[in-house]
Amino acid sequence: MTEADFRDVYSQQGRYDELLLPHVFGNASDVDLAAEVMRRCYGDPSTPGLDVCDLGCGTGRVTAALAPYAASLCGVDSSQAMIVAFTERFPDSRTVLADLPDAVTGFEPASFDVIGAFWSLSYPIMAYFESLDTDGITPHLDRSRAVAAARRLIDRIVRLLKPGGHLLIEFFDSDSPEQRVVSRLWERLAPHPGGDRSFSRQILLDALTRAERDGRGTLQVRHFDGIALAPDADAARGWFLHVHAKSHPLILNDRRTEPDVATFIAANQCRDGSVHLPAGVYLIEFTAGEDTDA
Repeated sequence: MTEADFRDVYSQQGRYDELLLPHVFGNASDVDLAAEVMRRCYGDPSTPGLDVCDLGCGTGRVTAALAPYAASLCGVDSSQAMIVAFTERFPDSRTVLADLPDAVTGFEPASFDVIGAFWSLSYPIMAYFESLDTDGITPHLDRSRAVAAARRLIDRIVRLLKPGGHLLIEFFDSDSPEQRVVSRLWERLAPHPGGDRSFSRQILLDALTRAERDGRGTLQVRHFDGIALAPDADAARGWFLHVHAKSHPLILNDRRTEPDVATFIAANQCRDGSVHLPAGVYLIEFTAGEDTDA
C-alpha cells in the first residue's frame, strides 16, 4: 500500500470525505448537535436572516446545520481543496482562503450573528506554541507570549459577534479513548507544550471565561460521549493514520504506530466487522451580550 503524502487529507480534492468517519453522540451526529443549538436559539429557519460564518469550514459538512438560517454565509479555510468543496455545496457563499488568525483579523467587529468553529480551533491555538512540518514538531520558546497570542485570537473571534450573537464550537475530548491513542502518536515526536492535549481546550475556555467575567457574554459548556463509526478495520486505520496523524512520515515510519493502532481497533471491533471507536466532544456556546462594548 502506498501511503499518502503529509497533510494531503486537506489538500487533495475529496480525500477528507473519503476518510471521514461519522461521529455519533447518543442519537445525534456532530451536525445534529449544531442544528439543535440553532433551533433552540433561532427556531425553525423559515426566513433566513442571519449573517453566518464558519471558521475552518472544511467541506461545509457541519456548516449545513447553520446555512438554512443564513442571509449571508462565509466560509473560512486554509485549504484550497476545502474551499472548492465548500463553494460547490454553497454556491452563493463568500469564502476566505486564509489561515484562521489572518481571516479573523480581516473581519470588522460585530460582523456576524452566528460563528461556527467545528473541530477547527485546536490547530490555530497550538500554532502559537509549536510549529509542525515533515521534520517534526518545533516548540516555541516563549510560552507566555504564546498564551497571550492565543487569548487574543479568541478575543478577536468574540468581538466578531453582533450583540446577542452566538459562537458555537465543537472541540474534541482529549481524554476520550480515541484521542488518547492520537496523543500517544504525536507525543512521540515531541512533548505537548501544555502537558497534554487538553491544553488547547483549556486556553479556549479560559479566554471565553474571561470574556464572560468582563460582561461581554455568557458561556455554556456541555460534554457528550460518543463513538466514531468505521465500517471496517481498514477505514478505522485510515482515520488514525491519515486524518489524526495527517500522514506524517515520522509517525507512519515509527514501528510502534501500526501495532498501537491495530490493537486499539481490534479492541473495539464488532462481530460484523465494524469498529466503534470511543470518542467525545465538548459543545461550547458563547452568547454575546447586548452591549458588545462591555
